[in-house]
Amino acid sequence: MKINKPKYEGSYPRELNYKSDSFSFDPIEISERTVELVCKNGKRKYTDFYTVGVYGGIATAYTVGCNLRCFFFWVGRGRDRPKKYGNFYSSEEVSEKLLGIASNSGVEKARVS
Repeated sequence: MKINKPKYEGSYPRELNYKSDSFSFDPIEISERTVELVCKNGKRKYTDFYTVGVYGGIATAYTVGCNLRCFFFWVGRGRDRPKKYGNFYSSEEVSEKLLGIASNSGVEKARVS
C-alpha cells in the first residue's frame, strides 16, 4: 500500500479523510504544531474541568490538542481546532481545580484527558 505524505502545509490538520486510500498523517509534525498552539508561557490550554461517572467517578481536566487522529476519540473540537477552543492554565491552577472538583464531588480520582 502506498502512503502519501499528508498535504496540510500552512494550516492545522483537523479532521482527516479516513476513507481515502492515501490516508496518512505525521504525528510528530502534528505534535510540534500542537505545542505551538496550546502551550505558552508555562501554561497549557484546557476546555473544561468536571467530574464524570466513569471509573467510579473521576475529576477530569480536558486538554486541548492531540497529535493523533483516532476516529473514535470523543474530544472533538478541542483536538481539531486548538487555536479556537480552550483557555490557558498553569499546572498549579489545573491541580487546584481538580482537587476542588474531586473534593466537592466526593471522588478520589483525578485525570488529565
